[in-house]
Amino acid sequence: MLKSITLFTFIILCSIAAFPQGNALLLYPSINSDGSKIAFSYQGDIWTVSSSGGKAERITEHEGIETSSVWSPEGDKVAFNSERFGNSDIYVVDAEGGVPLRLTYHSAGDEISSWSKSGKIYFTTRRNYNSVEWTPDFLSS
Repeated sequence: MLKSITLFTFIILCSIAAFPQGNALLLYPSINSDGSKIAFSYQGDIWTVSSSGGKAERITEHEGIETSSVWSPEGDKVAFNSERFGNSDIYVVDAEGGVPLRLTYHSAGDEISSWSKSGKIYFTTRRNYNSVEWTPDFLSS
């Protein structure tokens, strides 16, 4: 609970420091394994900032909405959801930015869940059962 409160407080402080011109709405925060950086969604792109504060850096830039960042176990990559092609697919980008690698190509929406220590990305999808009464499947890439 204390970790959650600390993370929430930190995100609020970062939003004030990194985006002083207006009220920032930072979504889907994710902290890396050593606690040194935070990735989050802001204005539909993925950003990172040091956990000690400072200026946030945009690591993706696209018209599609990008959310739900998850750090790799090594902290060198960030996986995220993007709606670049009309539905939610999963991408990976270097933690410093660059061209994201698309991992899923299915017409059903995919939602990132976590990144295992062995390097697999787990996600939920409705590929097999796309109806209200079925829960999403849990797959890995």
